[in-house]
Amino acid sequence: MTSPSTRADTADREITISRVFNAPRELVFRAWTEPQHLAQWWGPKNFTNTFHQFDPRPGGDWRFIMHGPNGTDYPNYSVYARARAAAAHRVRPPLGAGIPPRRLVQRA
Repeated sequence: MTSPSTRADTADREITISRVFNAPRELVFRAWTEPQHLAQWWGPKNFTNTFHQFDPRPGGDWRFIMHGPNGTDYPNYSVYARARAAAAHRVRPPLGAGIPPRRLVQRA
């Protein structure tokens, strides 16, 4: 879990994105938590994804590569800090990974 001091340290680097979908909550949650669905839409337009590890539970790893349309690969690694069915979940970079703290909060 993110400590209060870490949360304060990332306030100037947080991004909140909100979107309303005309779909049942359970279906939206599955789109976020089932890798075969998430890989189809995650990332910028015209990017593709290869998921290597996906465990959307607290402490679970999410390792994947986003493939840019110009052939550049972008490795990603996050750890789930929170996951709740049909509610909100949060991922963060692993501690000690040399990645500046950031939070990505996903709400279904």
